[in-house]
Amino acid sequence: MVFPSITTFSALSPSVGALSTWAVLAVVAMVTSVSLGVALLRRRCPSISWALLLELGLVAVGAGFIGAKVGHVLFEAPGHALKSGGVAGGVIDLLRDDPLHWARLLEPGFVQLAGVVVAAVCVIVVVVRAGHAADLGHVADAGAIALAAGVAIGRVGCFLAGCCYGKATDVAWAVHFPHTHDTAGIGVHPTQLYDVTVAVTAAVVGAVVGAVVGAVVLRGRRPGQAAMFVLCIMLLGRALTEGFRGDDDRGVFVVFGLPVSTSQALAVALLVVVPLLFWRWERFRAEQASPLNATEGDDDGAGGPGPPRGPATTSAA
Repeated sequence: MVFPSITTFSALSPSVGALSTWAVLAVVAMVTSVSLGVALLRRRCPSISWALLLELGLVAVGAGFIGAKVGHVLFEAPGHALKSGGVAGGVIDLLRDDPLHWARLLEPGFVQLAGVVVAAVCVIVVVVRAGHAADLGHVADAGAIALAAGVAIGRVGCFLAGCCYGKATDVAWAVHFPHTHDTAGIGVHPTQLYDVTVAVTAAVVGAVVGAVVGAVVLRGRRPGQAAMFVLCIMLLGRALTEGFRGDDDRGVFVVFGLPVSTSQALAVALLVVVPLLFWRWERFRAEQASPLNATEGDDDGAGGPGPPRGPATTSAA
């Protein structure tokens, strides 16, 4: 598919009236992600109250945005343009020039994966403190699919705003931003749309593959399994698409002579951590379902039958 020049497409200007295009799409992504996550989790875990669902949505969005912005300040400060006209040499320079830069949540400039990590930790804390630790797998499944939907919409906002653009290229699907853009109108990789494709693929394929593998290999779909597939697809995709990025203010380091961005480093690390967490979660579930736990109510000491038991139930507490 060949993308036409966007120099005459006024809707792709970084702002619409007094509001940033990216900010508008960010709000749409947030509302869509929370709504989808709440709907999915409510369907999987009816025992979770609406109050807790609302709290989880607010915590995930708030912690995610703040974590991503703080990550941007910590990892992408060097080389950041300053209001004074200079260039930041590091975090101190950036915060001296703009002390509230970390709080400007409606402006582009985020380390997405840092926000995901912070949001995940905060959500886990809220779920466990609410007495729903047994439902963490369901929370992860719903959250991962909701995250993928939010990322897809948010990356469209990045494309419209002209940020997170790709390297120069002459491929047929190259996009041309206005000549006033940092790319000076030359053809570049539409890396934002690559991320949209990865996110949509992760949500659809990851969930389907998770169900198929669960039915064929693991003998039944398990809570947290879909989340593992969705997140791994997104992380692998992000590590690859970062290689096509052309913007320089995203914390690029040199490792073994190769340029590695902050997001690439985080993606590779999380590709190891996510499967390990799923494995640990499976061990925890297996321990909870072990015969020892199932018979801990029998205390007659003679090995005889214990008191009559009612039908098995599953408690979310």
